[in-house]
Amino acid sequence: MKITSEFRTYEGVYLEIGRYLADGSLSIAAWNKKEGSIASLTVCLVNPFLKENEAYVDINNCPWVLDFIQKYQLGEESGHTAKSGFCTYPAVEFDLEKIKLYQEE
Repeated sequence: MKITSEFRTYEGVYLEIGRYLADGSLSIAAWNKKEGSIASLTVCLVNPFLKENEAYVDINNCPWVLDFIQKYQLGEESGHTAKSGFCTYPAVEFDLEKIKLYQEE
């Protein structure tokens, strides 16, 4: 996988899946072996009503994240949003089987 941010392009990207402690919602982070942690693709906005495979994506710090999700067909916007500060975060229903293809082996 490849991520192109406003700063640079990262090659050899893999995804790590976890859960946020605050509400158990899905956490997805992008990593590579050379730089380590590249970005947290999701944010925790403490919503216990999200589906098991649904999470808010961090368009504030990663304005490229929706394009990245679409490019690799990792999920689709669910139509839910949540505000925090001056940002409105969209929720995405992720294809967890597809994401597993991009995890580090």
